[in-house]
Order: sequence, then C-alpha cells, then structure tokens
Amino acid sequence: MENNKQLLKKLVYKLGYIPVLENYRKMFGFESFDAQSVIPIGYSKFDRYDTCSVYLSENIKEYIQNVIGPCTNAVQNPCEIPFFLLGSYGVDNGQFIINLTDVINGNTTERLESTKATYNAHAISEVKRKAKEQNYSVVVIGHSHTRLTSEMEEYASDNIKAARTHTRQISDEIGIRESGMNLSIQDIEQLIVFTRDLNMMSRKTIAMSCIYHFNGEINFMFYNNYYEKVGLIGNVYYKLNNGLIEDVKCYSSQQSIKGR
Repeated sequence: MENNKQLLKKLVYKLGYIPVLENYRKMFGFESFDAQSVIPIGYSKFDRYDTCSVYLSENIKEYIQNVIGPCTNAVQNPCEIPFFLLGSYGVDNGQFIINLTDVINGNTTERLESTKATYNAHAISEVKRKAKEQNYSVVVIGHSHTRLTSEMEEYASDNIKAARTHTRQISDEIGIRESGMNLSIQDIEQLIVFTRDLNMMSRKTIAMSCIYHFNGEINFMFYNNYYEKVGLIGNVYYKLNNGLIEDVKCYSSQQSIKGR
C-alpha cells in the first residue's frame, strides 16, 4: 500500500506540476518536496462535480460570520482558523446532497498563525466523540486562507519573496489567482491523509476538506481513493432555520472547471 507522500507526489504529477516544481527548485533552492509546497495550485486543475451540493446550517453560517471571517480578514494579525464540520449525506433526484449541521473549533489551546492552521488533540477527540454519538456520516476538516499582508511579506525569507514574485508573473500560465486564493500542496496532503485515516476507522463515513478564503469563498473538496484524484463540490448553500436557501460563493473565478 502506497504511503501518503507517494500518493501526493503521484497526484501532483498527474496535475502536470512536476515541471513547475522543478523550475522552482532550480530558481529558488527548494530542494525538498515539502519546501516546494509553498507553491500554489489553482482550483482549475480539478474537476468540479455539479451533481453534488453542500448545505450549511444557520449555526455554521453564524460561526463563519462571527469567528472565521473576522479572524481571517483582521487588518492586523489575520489568522488561519482551523475547524471541523459534521453532518450527513443522501441522494435526492439524482443529486448527491450533503447536510452539514455541526461545527467544532479546531484549535482551542494553541496560538493561531497567519500562514498555517494547527489542530489540537482535544478538538480531534471531540470530532470523534460527536461523530459516533450523533451517527454523523460526513466529517469535514477545514481552515481559512488569509490575504498576504505587507507584514507577512516583510518577514518572509528572500527565496520565498522571490518565489512569490515569480508566481505572480506566471499566474495565468499555471492557472492560479492572487495569494491566499489558491490551494497549497499541504492542503492536498491534508485531504489525502484525513480521508485515508477516516476510511480506516469507518468505510461508511465520507471525508472532505473545506477552505474559507478571505474574499468569502467557501470551497469543498474530496479525495477519491480508488481513482487517486481530487474533486470539487459544485454547489454550496446556507439552509436557514426558516427554510430559506441562500447561495454561497464558491470558485468564483473558475471558468474552466468541468461539470459532471
């Protein structure tokens, strides 16, 4: 059985990113695969499945608006917020429907940071407890992406600064948007690891990941173990207590994603 790193490298190869990584290695000295993971990956690299929809409950909407959004978009010291979402799935008129109704703070004890999200053991234990007690069939690991601030740029190493400048110059070529609006190789690795770990505990539970971007986009992804590929959930909505449904912005600048 292949380990997570091997699967990640295979996926990056399939995305056509190996030449990109090789160029960054030569230009900026990113020798290890982990070091190269600062290179962004655009959502346009993945298929979008419009027959899948995610519905977020009103309490999740409130958590996003009151906690995740303000911390992610803070003028001073913006932070990546780790979180978990839980719920259930079903099929309705040919649509695969995911209803997420519970949210858990992913980090209640450790210092939050602007460039990475850290999940603590207490939060993970709480997710396992709730998933079992409430018989949840969907578990989502999520975090937010902040805007690249002048302070973050100032304290970055010289090779990271140079790499970011180069990335902006080739953004159209590799299908990415401005910093903070893309995925990283760490994001993909997290999804693979989380999916495989959850599958070991329960084959009936679906694992997904969620990225909240500073512009308000909420993007959901899943990893298919059998086909070894990442897919994007095509539609995201808020389902309010009064029965109203609200559209949620997702993949707002993506025109080339395939509908399935």
